[in-house]
Amino acid sequence: SSMAGSARRPTRQLSVTLITKLNFWWSDTTCAALAEEGARLGVPDDIVTEAKAMVVKSCQASLVDMAKRFDAEIEALHRRLADLALRDPLTGLCNRMVLVDQLDRALARLERQPAGLAVVFVDVDDFKAVNDVYGHACGDAVLVELASRLTSRVRPGDVVARFGGDEFVLLFEGLPSPAVEAQRRAEHLRAVVAEPIAVGADQVAVTISAGVATVQRPGRRSEDV
Repeated sequence: SSMAGSARRPTRQLSVTLITKLNFWWSDTTCAALAEEGARLGVPDDIVTEAKAMVVKSCQASLVDMAKRFDAEIEALHRRLADLALRDPLTGLCNRMVLVDQLDRALARLERQPAGLAVVFVDVDDFKAVNDVYGHACGDAVLVELASRLTSRVRPGDVVARFGGDEFVLLFEGLPSPAVEAQRRAEHLRAVVAEPIAVGADQVAVTISAGVATVQRPGRRSEDV
């Protein structure tokens, strides 16, 4: 029971401030001990001074190394948090916020480029049945596979986003005939998605419905599209 109680107690972690204080304490204590021992043994002052300088230099180097590691960890954490704010955690696709921002930028670019753009809104048909029959873990696996298939069938620079739930949105730019091209791409995506998805021992078949909106002239808002 004592071991169990110990396991339940939270582990205390040293803070950066405490580690820094301990480092300086170690440096001062070691230098004081060197001075006392040097005086007891009759060691010349210049040798004792050199030894103390080595201790201080070593402690300072460890502090610098700790600060570099701390900065690197903070930077990595900031990058991770920024990525989480922009990505759907399940599929890794752009989230709705990024999609709207990219669409706003694409609409603004229509002011200086003649080619149009298209937005394809994809919805998985009767996705609730997949969760009901196979379970939510299988449903998540299906969404991840659909995200991979959609991403693999677009050009570099095209945007694929998870809009929410079982809804995906694709943004295509630089289309001379956006209506024709977007419909062709949407039909191609429907065929790609229709191929059975292997999830463990199961073969899950899903279909999608796709709606297309096109813009060829500037002046539209992302909400309208």
